[in-house]
Amino acid sequence: MDSTGQDSAPLEARFEDVEEVFAFGDFQIFPSRRLLLEGGNRLAIGSRAFDILTALVRAAGSVVTKQELVTQAWPGVFVQDGSLRVQINGLRKLLRDGMDDRRFIVNDAGRGYSLAAPVAVRVESNSKTIGRPPCFLPDNLPNIVTQVFGRDASIQTLAVEMPKHRFITIVGPGGIGKTTLAVLAASTMRNTYGDGALFVDLAPINDPDLVPSVLASALGLAVKSEDPVPDLIGFLRDKHLLVVLDNCEHVIGAAATLVDVILSRTAQVQILATSREPLCARGERVHHLDPLETPAENQILGAEDAMRFSAVQLFVDRTDAALGGFKLCDADVSTVVGVCRRLDGMALAIELATARVGTLGVSGIAAGLENRFQLLSKGLRTAPQRHRTLYAVFDWSYQLLKPAEQRVFRRLSVLAGRFPIEAAIAIAADGETSANDVDENVATLVAATLLTAEVTGQTATYRLLDSARAYGREKLSESGEADQVSKRHAAFCLDYFLDANDRSSGWSSMEWARSHKPNLDNLRAALDWCSATNDLNLRDELTAAAIPLLSHLSLIEECRMRIQTALTKRPDGNARDEKCEMQLFAGLGMALSYKRGGGQDTNSAWQRCLVNGERVGDIDYQLRAIRGLWTSSFNIGDMENVQRLGRQFDDVAGPTMSSENALMSRRMRGMQLFYHGRITEARNDLQSVFDGYAKQKPGLDVLRFQFDQTVIACVNLSKVLWLQGLPLQATEMVIKSLNTAKLVNHDLSLIYTLAFGACRISINTGDFAAAEKYIEDLFQCELVDRAGPWKYFGQCWKGVLLSKQGRADNAVEVLKDALTGIRDGSFGMHHTRFLAELAFALACAGR
Repeated sequence: MDSTGQDSAPLEARFEDVEEVFAFGDFQIFPSRRLLLEGGNRLAIGSRAFDILTALVRAAGSVVTKQELVTQAWPGVFVQDGSLRVQINGLRKLLRDGMDDRRFIVNDAGRGYSLAAPVAVRVESNSKTIGRPPCFLPDNLPNIVTQVFGRDASIQTLAVEMPKHRFITIVGPGGIGKTTLAVLAASTMRNTYGDGALFVDLAPINDPDLVPSVLASALGLAVKSEDPVPDLIGFLRDKHLLVVLDNCEHVIGAAATLVDVILSRTAQVQILATSREPLCARGERVHHLDPLETPAENQILGAEDAMRFSAVQLFVDRTDAALGGFKLCDADVSTVVGVCRRLDGMALAIELATARVGTLGVSGIAAGLENRFQLLSKGLRTAPQRHRTLYAVFDWSYQLLKPAEQRVFRRLSVLAGRFPIEAAIAIAADGETSANDVDENVATLVAATLLTAEVTGQTATYRLLDSARAYGREKLSESGEADQVSKRHAAFCLDYFLDANDRSSGWSSMEWARSHKPNLDNLRAALDWCSATNDLNLRDELTAAAIPLLSHLSLIEECRMRIQTALTKRPDGNARDEKCEMQLFAGLGMALSYKRGGGQDTNSAWQRCLVNGERVGDIDYQLRAIRGLWTSSFNIGDMENVQRLGRQFDDVAGPTMSSENALMSRRMRGMQLFYHGRITEARNDLQSVFDGYAKQKPGLDVLRFQFDQTVIACVNLSKVLWLQGLPLQATEMVIKSLNTAKLVNHDLSLIYTLAFGACRISINTGDFAAAEKYIEDLFQCELVDRAGPWKYFGQCWKGVLLSKQGRADNAVEVLKDALTGIRDGSFGMHHTRFLAELAFALACAGR
């Protein structure tokens, strides 16, 4: 004071001794001290929420626009509406808005928000009634400035778990969104902690000894000794605080130790950690963060349905932000979904991809994923270094592995899709890495989220995410052992499928295919490597071993192409193994039969199979070849050759033929009798065949004789029953054939029964509604466009139906166009039948 006794402090300082106080309900808010009280008790409130509440109370019931609130809480920062909504929701929870008839914050749709309660304003001295609050901890949670997709369920789960458990770790692979989830969860829950929430990023440090110091620095705590832990514990002992420890994986031991000390020596501090693997400290509860959701591989969707998946939502949102005005259309759905799926629903990878849409377009992004580490190399300049490129994401995790773990990881990258531990051992074990080492290292890689595990019953299978596998292949190539490991992989696949084929007896097609389909990707990868490296013997043997699976899965065109590659002339001039060659020609004959019916190429393949079968003394393959030649002759109407081949089948099978061969022989004879007009005898044979197959497990003999034989028996019998004037029984047989085809889940058997049974009988019985459905079902079969003449059969039946419905002119055009697809003679009998239908339609049309 001066000599007059007056306060000599500057005028500005004297004004600081008084402040505005706003009161509403039981609450008081002190803007200058950033203090909120309820009934005299201090409430923990984040800085953003405080700024928003201050703006609302100052408006005293008037609407404050969303933009004004954003400007107040995030000055100079662009944020999405979602961030404002999160803060408003947090405020409502803090004020218990909506409980006990309370009503404080009101939403004015499309404009903003207002405070519904009356507000009283007064001016008072800072020291009159309330002392300054004690130490304020920094409110340093990062702002999420972009919209987040697909994490609502995780946030809700954490909101339930956090009050129950003092230590939770969010675990997931790099770039999946662990930090974003932790910040969102902390923002949602921080008002439940008296001292708020604190964010601590451990990524910038490499020395584990610095972990306690980083926490102390984030708390604003001056540490005066070499060991900051005692000061930390002394400071935190009376705090009710949520600590977010982000990016713990590279200092995981030190982070686990610090967490253990904090939890054991404080009562109200909670830890929410993020890491690529669990910290394995006492009291830890792990929250595994899954990738964003993508549609299933075979799911066909329109744009509206695709936008229900979070990975697609993220792709569209970020592309729209980059280009402006981007909307997903039906034409782009399959490409966008494919990109999201190949990037494993990884949020960061999708964002890196959308950053290139402006220069490459959506289709260019899809094409460029073969070289994804070059493509996805332009992240945000403000992003951490480990998140600026996709390569850096995986390199960060890879460098944390021990050399032995790195070796196993890169060797496993030759495995595609899911694989058992036996496959991992066969590929990764060698002189320096034992089977036990591989087993232990696989467990480590699963913990580090570089490998995913799926446990079904007592069986565990593993899979590398697509991008992790691509990174591992690069490291494998750099190591110089790529060919050596790939050869072990191909040899493992050969052994696996030889064993699977040997054990196929007694399995139905559906059971066998379901059991071995998970290994299809590995089979393809091994075949591709063999072809690329000209390991011809291994390629040919593996191709032959692959035929059963490709056939069971109705992958006929792929089967044909791989077989024809294997059957090309060898540059070294060495002869193929005769047994292997026999199997290859059998597979080729089967594939060509599906695609072309009969013809010279088909007959040649079956004839070569028969000759090799005779040389090596393989009765089974001789019978397959004879049956293939019989079908080829049957399709072109060469009944003399059909009878000859039927007798040859019986001669080769011998008098003591198996029950399966006996049923096939009787079916062949029954069809011969049918086409010779001996209908009663044909029915007797075909009924006994149906009865015989009805006693067996559905799906047997699909590989040996191309289609499910119960389906064939039903279709053949339906034709006989129709000609005998028994339409109801014929329809029943068709329905049985359809149900069986669906039961065994064999696409080609379903196509067969639709093309030769269901369409024919429904039209003949006048059930045109059923006929329309069956024709549409035939066109909807995915394989129809890829399996030669089948779509033309569908068009022919469409023409026949139009003719029966009195639309002769339309029928003529449809039939004329369809007949061009089966006119080469391979399906001569069917061609003749539909020529007759065309003649009838022309007559009806007056032509």
